[in-house]
Amino acid sequence: MSRIGSVMTVSDSSGEILTPSVGTSALKSSVVDGVGVTLTGGALALQTAGASLANGVQRDEMSKYAGVVIKGDLADARTGGGVASVENTYGSRLVITRVTILVTTGSTGASTINVGVNSSGTTSDDDLIDGATTTAIGSAFLIDNIDDQGTNGQASQIWDSGQFVTFSEATGDVTGLVGTYAIEAIDIT
Repeated sequence: MSRIGSVMTVSDSSGEILTPSVGTSALKSSVVDGVGVTLTGGALALQTAGASLANGVQRDEMSKYAGVVIKGDLADARTGGGVASVENTYGSRLVITRVTILVTTGSTGASTINVGVNSSGTTSDDDLIDGATTTAIGSAFLIDNIDDQGTNGQASQIWDSGQFVTFSEATGDVTGLVGTYAIEAIDIT
């Protein structure tokens, strides 16, 4: 055991700070939350996902270098980027590897949407998904840029810092559309 002055004690064998003299957040016991971080055999460890896959470090908490999933809700606005618009605010070029849309309630009339990358959050683009139907079919359904690319869609796309991924009405009327999206991206620079 080492002491620094009369206020800080450090374990010689582990290097662990044993006194809260530098603030309680420096203590091992303060870091453990039982969901993302646990204490195993005296050492900090990442929590395993568990049977329900609800524990551990969540995907949207990962570094952009490990890959990130950006999630959000769809809207039924009929303008460019009106269904959803997401800016790359991460300060670097990302590569989009997948865009998935879960439509829980389809549009009340016939409609299609485009998803793509562009410099404006209010402009329609179709370089990820081109003309995928969003019309109600009676149950929830999926759209993605791998299986539902359309004519101009691509399986991956560069997404520069400051650019937007926009989800826009392409044809018809998206009124009544309800659902969520997930953009999977990674920084490979």
